Amino acid sequence: MDEDTDVGVHNMQFVVSLPDSLYPPLIEDFVVEILTPVCQCSLLEWEPPAAETFSTTVKKIPSDVFTIAKSTVIESSKSASPKIRACYVDGGPSCDETTLVTDMIEYQSTMPSYFSRNFNELTINADDNSQARTYIMQVTHSTPDNGDITYTTVTISIGWCVITHIDTPDLPTAEDSAYTIFSGTKTLTLSPAFAQVPDCGYIISESIQWTIPDSAPIDETVDPYVLEIASNDGLSHHAVNPVIL
Repeated sequence: MDEDTDVGVHNMQFVVSLPDSLYPPLIEDFVVEILTPVCQCSLLEWEPPAAETFSTTVKKIPSDVFTIAKSTVIESSKSASPKIRACYVDGGPSCDETTLVTDMIEYQSTMPSYFSRNFNELTINADDNSQARTYIMQVTHSTPDNGDITYTTVTISIGWCVITHIDTPDLPTAEDSAYTIFSGTKTLTLSPAFAQVPDCGYIISESIQWTIPDSAPIDETVDPYVLEIASNDGLSHHAVNPVIL
């Protein structure tokens, strides 16, 4: 029967004919009432998102932000019964399939303090290599008619801090690198030192070598980032001295 055109009251007969013509057929009248199905959106069924794996590192610059997928309506569930089909017929009310992530924690634990969530976007701000490991996340999102849905298909993999580049010291200004003879000892300090970016804190073996003209009154010190300039010889040392690091 058609759910739309056959709605209403129908007079029906139940007829039983016996093989022997001596007996009249048995006829029973009855009434069938076909009601219009009422839309019931709670009959929708939801499918968890496919497995997602996101990778980042400690002290990543900028911090990685991951968009977490949400469950979706199983299309076949929209036609599985009259009450749900009534929602999606032409002119029907349809169902709200909007979802909203309401909670996200590490499975069987809590949300790590170096994770932050904005709806379904997860930002990782790990700042120590002790936090480098794999995290299985438990995600909860709401649905308009089916309550909360929880799934554990999200894996976050945090690796050790990775140095992306080394920042070199700033060049000294003309004023800093100028020296007046007979003015005592002047120190010239390069700063900052060669810096890890990000600052992973690893111990780096440095080999710093200076190339200084033999005639220049410039000497290296115990600190490889510091030079000393001193002269009382205006005739020999009045010059521009190229110094190479």
